[in-house]
Amino acid sequence: MKFLRFLFGRFFIITLLVIVQAAAFVLAIVYLDRVTPYYYYINAGFSALGVLIVLVLVNRRINPNYIVPWIVIVLIFPVVGVVVYLMFSQNRLSRSQKKRYRKIFDSVTDYVPQSQSVADKLNKTDRDMYGQSRYLLSANKLPVYDDTQCRYYPTGEEFFAALKDELKKARKYIFMEYFVIKKGVMWDSVLKILMQKVNEGVEVRFMYDDIGSISTVSSNYCKKLRKLGIKCVKFNKFLPVISAVHNNRDHRKMTVIDGKVGFMGGANLSDEYINVGISKKCGYWKDSAIKLTGGAARSMAVMFLQMYNAQTKSREDFAPYLSEVSNVGTGGESGHGFIQPFGDGPMPLYLEKVSQTAILNMINQAENYVYITTPYLIVDFQLMDAIKRAAKRGVDATIITPHIPDKRIIFLMTRSSYRPLIQAGVKIYEYLPGFIHSKNFLADDKAAIVGTINMDYRSLVHHFECGVWMHGVPCISDIKKDFAAILSVSRRVSDEESRLNPFQKAFRVVLELFAPLL
Repeated sequence: MKFLRFLFGRFFIITLLVIVQAAAFVLAIVYLDRVTPYYYYINAGFSALGVLIVLVLVNRRINPNYIVPWIVIVLIFPVVGVVVYLMFSQNRLSRSQKKRYRKIFDSVTDYVPQSQSVADKLNKTDRDMYGQSRYLLSANKLPVYDDTQCRYYPTGEEFFAALKDELKKARKYIFMEYFVIKKGVMWDSVLKILMQKVNEGVEVRFMYDDIGSISTVSSNYCKKLRKLGIKCVKFNKFLPVISAVHNNRDHRKMTVIDGKVGFMGGANLSDEYINVGISKKCGYWKDSAIKLTGGAARSMAVMFLQMYNAQTKSREDFAPYLSEVSNVGTGGESGHGFIQPFGDGPMPLYLEKVSQTAILNMINQAENYVYITTPYLIVDFQLMDAIKRAAKRGVDATIITPHIPDKRIIFLMTRSSYRPLIQAGVKIYEYLPGFIHSKNFLADDKAAIVGTINMDYRSLVHHFECGVWMHGVPCISDIKKDFAAILSVSRRVSDEESRLNPFQKAFRVVLELFAPLL
């Protein structure tokens, strides 16, 4: 029965249609080669076009790791490679679309301007931290706050309990944006609360990623939620047509309540994130999240409305959703520290790789330690080199990855990154109880990032992501305690264990070459 549901499910049917399209394209090229007397000239023309593409690529100001695979494809397979490059190398939006998107994202300063007094206070507190904050402001136009309380939840179960409690308190609106939703204890409990709130007159908006939830909910599930009174939007609706647009997914996970409380972290709305009713193949699913109470929740509301308006092709006034929050104290008076939510994603909404730069800044500024938990470790030369250099200059660079994988091929690629890091002095640990899904970055007891950002190309290049950067907040010590607890049940990987056999090495070479495009 389970097999039949899979066989006739949306995921299988759409995947099959995409494979048929790809096969038809390849067969058309083969057929053209055999029956067309002019194929030699066609191939020569595409080869010349391939050389032009290579010249364009080497002069583009983008990551070389992204350029090299395309160069290999267009030079080795001129006809197929050039066609694939022209179809999939970038999302081609119309000028009006780009203009509309940029207006939505550039207008945020009208709603959440940076307080100069808060920026000056941070500058006086720590010049390096001010530099990081200033970068995030430049890239996102979202300010740093000193009036926000932060609470860290070291497990998905604790996050889930807190989320339900806060949802029940909503009086004005609830915004929720998640990569995966799946019917079960977690989602059914949340949906029940959302329905109650709709009946109370609370505005509920919900956005989920269509591919992220392709195998967990039906294609018309969004319409079902709308009938319940929930303003639901599917991000980047997936159609069974090969297109580069489908490569950009909404991987963000956040909830905003009344512009006063916000949740963000690694957990989706599916039972594995709270370790309910799942198979033991991944062991214990370890995740984390944070709750912001205060001004920073306003920025989270803006981030949601930006994406929501981009998807609905609307342009609404954000001001009604940004009412003043009660002051919970300032960094100077109550020790709440500085907190700055930020987003990231592909062009044209984001003009640079915000998450990668923020992580690089943290690594490069670290003096004593940098701790990272990530489910995947597939990084480019720039990040790899920064982590190695940190270890070589005496920084305790420690990374914890899963011991039990959720995706075996990705796990092989993660493990293939171990050896160069270990040989440079980086400590790699694997979380023995199961699969660690937390995406946390911590340095020197001073700064931390908690959010949805994985250490792989999908998060750092293709996906829309979000995170919260913080400095001097009390919950940084809670994040460090959680890291120590994770470390206590993890096993350090030795240099000898990081060696790959010949087959794994050959497989890794191919995978790493094309990893930036996957």
